[in-house]
Amino acid sequence: MTNLPKILLIIGMTVMLWSCRSELPPLLPESELVTAEAPVREKILDLHRQVRSGAVSPQLLGSLGITYYVHDFRPFALPLLERAAGADPGQLRWPYYHAIIREELGGDPTAELGKCLEIDPNYLPLLFRYGRALLRHQEPERAREIFFRILGRDEHFAFAHLELGRMAADGGNTWLAGKHLRAALGSIPRFREAYGLLGTVYRMEDKPDSVLWAAKESEGLAPKTELPDPLWAAISREGVSSLWCKTRGLTYLSQGRYREAEEAFRQALDARRDAEGYNDLGMALQYQERWEAAEEAFGNALEKDSLNPEIINNLGVVCYRTGRTLTAIKLAQKARSLSPEFPDVYLNLGTYFREMRRYSEARDAFEKGLVLAEEDLRFAYQLSWLLASAPENALRDGPRALELAQQVANRSGSGNPSVLDALAAAYAETGQFARAVESAGRARMLALSQGRDQLAGEIALRIKGYESGRAYREPGKPAGGGK
Repeated sequence: MTNLPKILLIIGMTVMLWSCRSELPPLLPESELVTAEAPVREKILDLHRQVRSGAVSPQLLGSLGITYYVHDFRPFALPLLERAAGADPGQLRWPYYHAIIREELGGDPTAELGKCLEIDPNYLPLLFRYGRALLRHQEPERAREIFFRILGRDEHFAFAHLELGRMAADGGNTWLAGKHLRAALGSIPRFREAYGLLGTVYRMEDKPDSVLWAAKESEGLAPKTELPDPLWAAISREGVSSLWCKTRGLTYLSQGRYREAEEAFRQALDARRDAEGYNDLGMALQYQERWEAAEEAFGNALEKDSLNPEIINNLGVVCYRTGRTLTAIKLAQKARSLSPEFPDVYLNLGTYFREMRRYSEARDAFEKGLVLAEEDLRFAYQLSWLLASAPENALRDGPRALELAQQVANRSGSGNPSVLDALAAAYAETGQFARAVESAGRARMLALSQGRDQLAGEIALRIKGYESGRAYREPGKPAGGGK
């Protein structure tokens, strides 16, 4: 009799576990995983084993749901996320993910997002998504209230300004629309959607020059700006496919987190060994100045795709940075022959030719690059420097050098000492030595404040020349040798 309570407890637990398992949403048929990359297949099968073992928790169900989602098995994700949300009602992430994915699949997330706000009314990306859902639900006044609530907590929330600008434009209030859209661009300067709407506002105001300006500013920008949403972005950590690893790596690369980028790209290569993956790894290693490892990665990439101009160009950069400038030139020329419209090739060729003091060829390369990518300030900067300081009289063009240098300074700001240094050289070439001294002095102070002592020393020598009425000249004798 003393064992009866234990027996009943075991029976009760068994019945409860069986009930939980029997109520689980259907799992992805494993036949669907036959063509999946090995890391994806292994992760999903491992989660399936955990679910079938009976150790079911909201965390496990949610993890499986978002793993399905990030690897494009989306219809199977929703039921699992719904179950996770029901089992852990105080946790925001599961109902939040469910609402967003449901919207992606064509559903209406408004009610679910409203319930999410009961869990966390202060998460601004959630508030924004709710406001946007209200707009689609034909409730503009409630949406406007939500967007202003967001701005009351963060006046720089660009996406709220964007939607308020859109609503003002739709209502014919171009002044208010412009105010919000300019505020959006103040927070996100490369916000293509804001430029597009601002162009529409200028068109409504019959300002053709401003319309052209907005269109020009939007050129080359990403077609879509992602909403900053840390909670939603966290799902990318569940991705183990080569695509997700690459996406994480590129994000880390853009943030200057080169070690983490390297790790992500190596994970991508574990999933799929292709030329693009090795090229990405080479870039991460190159930014760390691990030249030997970068050269190996680019070499592996070329074994997969021997005629890829981007990879050939990147290998040339490694050769240049390790003292093999002639080899770098040959590689860049090969990349150019494969892709004559590839701007980066001309930037590198110009740099290599300038290093070899082949200034005429350097000028030709920078000129071609500027034609191909007129918005890329690197070409304008390099060309302005060469036009102001080339030792051959026939290559210099002071007025154009000054025009380009001022363009770069105006568009990039005054925080780059190299830009101010080029502006000073252009002033000197046009005989404006007082301005040259002033600009170079600011450049030197900036360089010192940024710890760039070598550049500061070089600028100091140039200042002495300007004070004596001499423009700066690059070394005139051709460099001997080369590798």
